[in-house]
Amino acid sequence: MDRDAGENLDGWLDAQDGFMAADGSCFAAPMGMGKRQCSSIVLLDENGKQLWEKSYFPRHIIEGDLGGLLRVRGGNLSFINLLDRNGNLKTVERKGYGFELMLSKDAKKAYMMMFKPFDVKNSGLPGQIKAIFPKAEVIAVDLPELAARPAPKSDPAQTAGPASDVKVALSPDGKSFICYASRAAMGMQETVLRLFDEDQTLLWKKYFFQAGIVPEFTGSRDFLLKFGYPIRRLAFFSPKAGA
Repeated sequence: MDRDAGENLDGWLDAQDGFMAADGSCFAAPMGMGKRQCSSIVLLDENGKQLWEKSYFPRHIIEGDLGGLLRVRGGNLSFINLLDRNGNLKTVERKGYGFELMLSKDAKKAYMMMFKPFDVKNSGLPGQIKAIFPKAEVIAVDLPELAARPAPKSDPAQTAGPASDVKVALSPDGKSFICYASRAAMGMQETVLRLFDEDQTLLWKKYFFQAGIVPEFTGSRDFLLKFGYPIRRLAFFSPKAGA
C-alpha cells in the first residue's frame, strides 16, 4: 500500500490481522492502530491500490472468508456480518437463536450448526441464508455434541452458551464434517473426534488420550489429524480403507 500515514497511528493499516482472497485478487485489513483501533476496513486490489475504506462498527475484526464474502465481527453480536467486494454489508440474524454458520468452498451447502434447539423453519433463517447464498442448500445440524452448556446454578445471572470446547471442521465439498473436543478424563486429557455425513449419520469415532489434535480434510471424507503445536505427528484417515 503506497501511503505513508506518518505518526498518525489511526491511519496505519493493521496488515497482520488482514485477509487475502484465495485467488490473491484483493487484500482486506482493518485500519487504525492508535486510539481508534480497527475503526474502519480497507480493501486493496492485487497491486496495492485502495478500492475503498468503510466503517460499520466502532471496531472491526476480519474473521475470514465465507463464500467469497468477508466475515467481520463488530457491533451487535446478534448478527453475522458479511461484506462483499463492493463493501456492501449483508447480515444474518442470530438474536434469540444459537447456531454457527459454515459454508462449503463451492457455496453449495450452508450448514447451521445448532447449539440451542429452535424451530428452524419458522425462524426464517434458511431464507436469510439463501438470500445471501442463493445456490446453497441450507442444512440444519442438531446434534448432542453441539448442545449448549446450561448456566451454572452457582451463578444464575450467567446465561447458557455454546459448547465452546466443541469445534467443527467441514469438508471442502460440504458432504461431511467432524466434531472434535478435548476434555479431562480419568486424570488425563482426552480428545474425541466424530465424523458425520451431511445427513448427520455417524461414520467414524475415535478417542485419543491426549489434547491438541486438529483435523484437516483432504477430500470428501478423507482427512489428516495433526498432533501438537508445533506439529509432532500426522496421521491420515480414510473411511474407505477402514483406517
